[in-house]
Amino acid sequence: MYKLCVFDLDGTLVNTIADIAYACNYALALQGYPECEEDSYRYKVGNGMRMICKRALPEELRENDEILENTIRIYNAYYCEHCCDRSKAYQGIPEMIRALNAAGVKCAVISNKPHPQTMIVMRTLFGENDFAYIEGQSDRFAKKPAPDTLLDCIEKMGVTKEETVYVGDSDVDAIFAHNAGVDCIGVAWGFRGREELEHAEAKIVVDTAQDIVDFVTK
Repeated sequence: MYKLCVFDLDGTLVNTIADIAYACNYALALQGYPECEEDSYRYKVGNGMRMICKRALPEELRENDEILENTIRIYNAYYCEHCCDRSKAYQGIPEMIRALNAAGVKCAVISNKPHPQTMIVMRTLFGENDFAYIEGQSDRFAKKPAPDTLLDCIEKMGVTKEETVYVGDSDVDAIFAHNAGVDCIGVAWGFRGREELEHAEAKIVVDTAQDIVDFVTK
């Protein structure tokens, strides 16, 4: 049985795509740029806020630092105020967290979402004691898939790599886990789907939150 289960946030624990898309489209529209289809944001997320905004801008503007920084500024301010307007935990996730904690498995979250945004979402949608470690993107660590944050989490939780599993919905998450030397569970319900996770060699790809409980505690 694993002793530490670490989760990605967007597309894994919480469906945040509508709020991300709305905030980024707000930033685009405010500057007079065309908005993007909501579904397209499933392929813009995963590498942090800067990359979401860069991928959303018209291609000819993506290397314009002034435009990109302004887009990020508008997006961040709007998203922090509205990040939980439409976002909600996926089916079975709260029950899964309770079951893992009850089984003695420590739960943690590591996201490429900026840390302040991560904390707003976690405090709004989850209980204060659900997770022993929460870390969003900041200057403290390199972004995923660099393994630094996960290695820090493992050390702080007092477990080994063999006792740790990382759960995510994209190839970034699978590579992140591999880089840290831990197993990866892929979730088929996320933003990218089963095929990407299997191609990235996740140890297992699951269809329900209960499948995670069963795999982690067996």
